[in-house]
Amino acid sequence: MSNQESIAPDVKKILKSVTDTSNKLSCKTKKIPIPTNDGIWMVWLRDIIRMEAEVNYTKIFFADGETLLIAKTLKDYESALAENYFERIHKSHLVNLYHIKKYYKKEGGFVLMNDDKKIEVSRYKREALMKRLELL
Repeated sequence: MSNQESIAPDVKKILKSVTDTSNKLSCKTKKIPIPTNDGIWMVWLRDIIRMEAEVNYTKIFFADGETLLIAKTLKDYESALAENYFERIHKSHLVNLYHIKKYYKKEGGFVLMNDDKKIEVSRYKREALMKRLELL
C-alpha cells in the first residue's frame, strides 16, 4: 500500500469536516424555545454551555453566567439537541461541545467547560464523546 492510500481516509474525514458546515452552523444560528413559569424564552443554542439534571427539573447554564431552572427533564432535551453538538456525557449532564475547554483522561475522565466547571464523563459515555470531539 502506498503512503497516499494509507492517509486517504484521514484526508477525506478532514475535508468532510471542513466542507460540511450544515451541522456546525446549526448550533451557532439556531434558537430553541425554553418554557418557564412566566412564558417562553427563545434561546440561542450557542449561548448554552451545559444542562444539568435536578430530579424532574433541568438547570441550564448560559455563557453570560445566568442560569435557568425549567420543569423539564434532561432526557426531554437530549435527543433534540444531539444533532446540534450537544452530548450527554453523564446521567446528569448534557454539554455543548463547543464550550468544552479540555478533555482530561485522568481520574476516570472529565471535561473542563468554558464556565470552569469540571464534569465527570461516565465510562459508558466516554467513547461516544471522543467520537464527537474528533468531528468538530
